[in-house]
Amino acid sequence: MKKTLAIILVCCMYVSVQNAVAQNNKDKRSDVNTTFEAIKEKCKDIPLDERIRITVARFSATASNAPSVLGENMSTMLTNALSEVNCFNVLEEQKNMADVTSEIDASNSEYFNSATGLEKGKLKLAQIVVTGEVTEYNSSSTGTRVLGIGGAVKKAKIGFILKIINPQTREILKSKSINTESTTAKSFRVSFLAHSSDTDPAVADALEKGIIEATEYLTDEMDNIPLPSEDELGSNLTMLIVNDVSFSEKSTLLNLIESHSEVKKAELSKFADNTAIYSVRHVGSTDELATIIDRKYGGQFEITGVQSGEIAMKSK
Repeated sequence: MKKTLAIILVCCMYVSVQNAVAQNNKDKRSDVNTTFEAIKEKCKDIPLDERIRITVARFSATASNAPSVLGENMSTMLTNALSEVNCFNVLEEQKNMADVTSEIDASNSEYFNSATGLEKGKLKLAQIVVTGEVTEYNSSSTGTRVLGIGGAVKKAKIGFILKIINPQTREILKSKSINTESTTAKSFRVSFLAHSSDTDPAVADALEKGIIEATEYLTDEMDNIPLPSEDELGSNLTMLIVNDVSFSEKSTLLNLIESHSEVKKAELSKFADNTAIYSVRHVGSTDELATIIDRKYGGQFEITGVQSGEIAMKSK
């Protein structure tokens, strides 16, 4: 009789704890949903073509005890969350680009109706790239067991660094440290009747809260992010260093460079000691720009060196 009463008492205590934690988790879930709906409300009237183009490049997990799939799961979750709030024009990740490009290549082959083919050169470039690094991960379980009947409370903590990057310059425009934790009660079980591997609801809850916080941060900052222009995204930057240039020649050379169709923008950055330095934003590689200059203006200038992002030349 005493043994039966003890079991009943223990069960009642566990049920009370479970109900209290469950109610707490229910309240937290309501808060998360409220936050997500509030984020969506901020962007409900922004047309798709006016939204910032964004892609989530990757999440890496450097915390030693983090599961190997955690980073990939987080990047997928954040991509999905950003798509749902309607604040951004979300682009597919680079690692999945084959899903798109293979369809374009196939549509332009002889086996498909050309009237329904997809045109090449229409893929959009991201204005900002988001990456993340999981620096802290901890999952633990606490609880007691009496006469084979037990309960447990799962706890999880996740910390990660969120980065917003300019894809043209590799500059880190914004960075944010996000830390979330969750406590979730597991269902009771009788150890001698049931043996099964349990999922970790605490980790799932901490993950979701972290993704919502990241989404909220990106939404709040979207008007404060210095975006690259369309010309910057669709071009490369090369420094053109020209020696033996007279004062009058420096302007003439600038006009020659700007006149070429492959050059988006050119400007004189510095002129001193008969050396002119131009910053040239252009389509194609530095080697291709050097080839154009040599072909069109080889009679006036001699190219003395070419490396990525820089061309050295002198006036003849």
